[in-house]
Amino acid sequence: MKQFIFLIWITLIPNQVFSQWVNLITVTPVIDFTAVQFLNSDTGYAVGWSGRIIKTTDGGNSWNVVASGTNFDLFAVHFPTASTGYAGGGVQYSPYIQLNTFVKTTDGGLTWNYYPVPGNCIFRSLFFTDSLTGFIAGCSGKVMKTGDGGLTWSEIPCGINISFRSIFFPEPQTGYAVGSSGTIIKSSDGGATWNVLNSGTTNGLTSVFFVSATTGYAAGSGGIIIKTTDGGVSWNALTTGTVTNLNSINFPTVDIGYAAGSSGMLLKTSDAGEQWLVQQKVTNQHLNSICFVNNNTGFAAGDRGAMLKTTNGGIVAIEELQDSFQLYPNPGNGIFKIKTDQNFQGSFTVFVTDLAGHPVFQKQFSGIKEIAIDLTGVRAGCYVMQLKSPDRSLSTRLLVIL
Repeated sequence: MKQFIFLIWITLIPNQVFSQWVNLITVTPVIDFTAVQFLNSDTGYAVGWSGRIIKTTDGGNSWNVVASGTNFDLFAVHFPTASTGYAGGGVQYSPYIQLNTFVKTTDGGLTWNYYPVPGNCIFRSLFFTDSLTGFIAGCSGKVMKTGDGGLTWSEIPCGINISFRSIFFPEPQTGYAVGSSGTIIKSSDGGATWNVLNSGTTNGLTSVFFVSATTGYAAGSGGIIIKTTDGGVSWNALTTGTVTNLNSINFPTVDIGYAAGSSGMLLKTSDAGEQWLVQQKVTNQHLNSICFVNNNTGFAAGDRGAMLKTTNGGIVAIEELQDSFQLYPNPGNGIFKIKTDQNFQGSFTVFVTDLAGHPVFQKQFSGIKEIAIDLTGVRAGCYVMQLKSPDRSLSTRLLVIL
């Protein structure tokens, strides 16, 4: 009788639990959103094409369009304080002609004013370490710095002529920027000088995020995520299980992180990047930016007005195992057997997580057709098992009963 009740419960789970990212309705006309930032669970901003800036004060339930002071596309937004915020972008008229745009608010996004910035380069990312000191990254290897809230700017040579896509300062003196061809640069003197680092990849990097001055991540094309724990001296590629382009990465804590990318891709780690799990997909639109205000509450913005929200950290996606796989007994009392086909006879790893993505089991196997995993130490309930090899990744539910 107990197993029968549990089987009914697990059958109902996809409708009750797994759709934990929800689509929010923003504003019309629909435009592509390129960046999103929330200051807390209630107040947030998103920017996009044609100078669009929208604001919410109720956690995304309703949004208002605010006059931005520009008609050029906006690609970045950053609020160093609750009242002072900046947005930047530009437009490309031809392969050789680009114009930038930069706007600022000092009243919490109610009004925005345009400020001229020298040079002709689309600004892809900006970051302010306080209300006055900030940096802009864009094309042609340019990093711009202001110390007076955008009134004046200085151009800092970086020693390399590439397009930067993301810039981040974990502390006022230490900053990183990433861009095309796996390029990473670092400043240790508040942005006065920059040095090129060896990233270990030639994949384009689109987003960088640091949880401390020395530990950080960069994400980019082909599903690449790299990590450093020594301030960028060395970088290691992490296993993400996807080749989908990743456009944004964000860590609300030192262990919990999220990445967003093309075709609605959402990834989550709960162990500082050791394991990344695909989140349940709720849109096919490209997601360009992701922002979390705590472990569980986050937002992702993307093309065609896509604006997603989760309040429980999302849920791991489920792809039932193919006929060539067997998982038994399921439900089980903690000892489960997996029988694989010839395509998984090389090296592969078995991950088991709870529904929120927290790991409870991880082990690598090689050249074994039938394996056993021991979950007798975990609590009764529903879990997600994932098999990963270099070229395959499959998931299914399993149920532990006592």
